[in-house]
Amino acid sequence: MRQKLVVGLSIGIAALLGMATMALAVNRTVSGGANTGIAIATSDDNSIVGSTTAYTTLPGMTLSVNTPDGSDSILDIRFSAESACYGGDVGSPEWCSVQILVDGVQAIPNNCRNAMDFALDSTDNGSESSASWESHAMERWIRVAKGGAHRVLVQGAVTQFGSVAPTFWTGERNLTVETFPRIATAGGCPTTTGPTGPSRGQAPASPVADQ
Repeated sequence: MRQKLVVGLSIGIAALLGMATMALAVNRTVSGGANTGIAIATSDDNSIVGSTTAYTTLPGMTLSVNTPDGSDSILDIRFSAESACYGGDVGSPEWCSVQILVDGVQAIPNNCRNAMDFALDSTDNGSESSASWESHAMERWIRVAKGGAHRVLVQGAVTQFGSVAPTFWTGERNLTVETFPRIATAGGCPTTTGPTGPSRGQAPASPVADQ
């Protein structure tokens, strides 16, 4: 009986946590017209984000995109690379993060805050090595004002919870930006949001303007 009670309580707590996460979920949609342009940047150079917890622009991953007059535009942005995320303390849940900025604003999804929340790669609790090469990719979007040039760049960083920061290596990177005239967007960030991940490394969210 006591064992069943413990199991029941565990299930109940898990359900409540799940409901709390669902309550904080942010769903957004966007639609656009026909493609009005594409820009691609490629870099074969090996790059190491040298154990820094501050975002650093990855070599060659910068583009200037011109959007047409007449309406706002949607930028559909894709980044892919061969990567290795390794080092750090054994048993420490660290990851290697990537963000995409457009005119200094983090593209969507971004968990409604500019924070090191997204993991492109992971140290797997310190078990990965410098030979743990894998292919990873991400896709983001953002609405920009009609007409003019917009600067798109990809940045990488690592988390550090233990005494040693991990290393983030990338090679054969590719950045693609496609432009579409905006038709509609729906949904936005709530006024305030709470933590949605592990307590270590993922701080409470902060309010941001709808994008």
